[in-house]
Amino acid sequence: MGKAIYFINAIAGLIAGIIIVIVGILSIITKEFSINSVSWIIIGILSILFAIYEWKKYRSAKKK
Repeated sequence: MGKAIYFINAIAGLIAGIIIVIVGILSIITKEFSINSVSWIIIGILSILFAIYEWKKYRSAKKK
């Protein structure tokens, strides 16, 4: 059960992170440069890093 949760967290974190980064970049392109857009990009990058962390836990978890 734990291994499946790691996998779901990794996929969800990756998808959410990519979407958030794209929205942040589009916000900078269409509007103007603001700290709000930069904060969205940082949050997206943190989400992707979380996905990588969960993926490593998934790969190292022993199958039960």
